[in-house]
Amino acid sequence: MRKTKERQIEKAVKIVRKLLIFLIVMLVSGMIIAAMAFSSEYGLFGYGAKIVLSSSMEKNSNISVDQFQIKDIPVGSLIVIEYAPERSLQEWYDALKEGDVLTYVYKAVGGSITIVHRIKSIEKSENGYRITMAGDNSNSALQTIDTADIDSVNRITGKVIYCSGFLGRAIYFMKNPIFVLTIFSIAWAILIAGVYNDEHDDPDRLLATIKLPNGGKYEKKK
Repeated sequence: MRKTKERQIEKAVKIVRKLLIFLIVMLVSGMIIAAMAFSSEYGLFGYGAKIVLSSSMEKNSNISVDQFQIKDIPVGSLIVIEYAPERSLQEWYDALKEGDVLTYVYKAVGGSITIVHRIKSIEKSENGYRITMAGDNSNSALQTIDTADIDSVNRITGKVIYCSGFLGRAIYFMKNPIFVLTIFSIAWAILIAGVYNDEHDDPDRLLATIKLPNGGKYEKKK
């Protein structure tokens, strides 16, 4: 009975160990994919993610955003972006509406910057749209981009389809080098412990390495 219970415990420990290894591998893989999504303007499969560093889209009591998909965006939030497709760009523009939150490059003092603001108005132009955007904060200035002006530095890059303050803070924490080093250390420790236990916990395997006086080797009894 005791041996049976010990074997059940050992089996449960091995299952937990394998589960931990799987979770750590998934976490590391997720971190790698997230890094790829953050590092490219076009992200992965047309989608990307960014951390918002400006307060221009934070909650403003004078502006109602309850009717929109994307509400206020606090500093440090994670946003998921649907990037403007090159092949069907005009159709993508046609689907935009007032209240959508866009990401766009805009010329500023010292160079171009990427901005995340809400559409205030859309006007049909001869070959495209004149889209005017501003942040929800009252101090944000209006900025207009003419999609027909393909040579302009100012251009729309994508639309925000999801926002999470919690995930933004979590990713900021995971980018800490100490956290990354800790995760890899735990993964290696669990992996090494697993290999060591697999090689040393089996008594039959240990006995098989011992030579008997007659020159033979131990064989497990059937």
